[in-house]
Amino acid sequence: MENKGQSFRILCDAVCILNFAGRNYKGVIVNISLTGALIRIDANAPEGIKPGGECSLMLCGDAEECPIKYKCKIIRTDAKCVGVQFSELSCFP
Repeated sequence: MENKGQSFRILCDAVCILNFAGRNYKGVIVNISLTGALIRIDANAPEGIKPGGECSLMLCGDAEECPIKYKCKIIRTDAKCVGVQFSELSCFP
């Protein structure tokens, strides 16, 4: 585990989908905590993504099969990674 900021982060290598501006971007969770996650995007970071923006995160590799979606606020970005803070959890039957 790694401690950055206010909560402990768990290093991982789990596939995920980041949804921003209505488009899905496949990625890998680099680390995750109770409050947020750092995601490495397979492609370059989406155009227009910047801190303060809203997105959602699905903890799976196929958007059609994800029963849980986390609403997030973008905290930081660079060419390949996006840091998000969780704001709401939605479950789908």
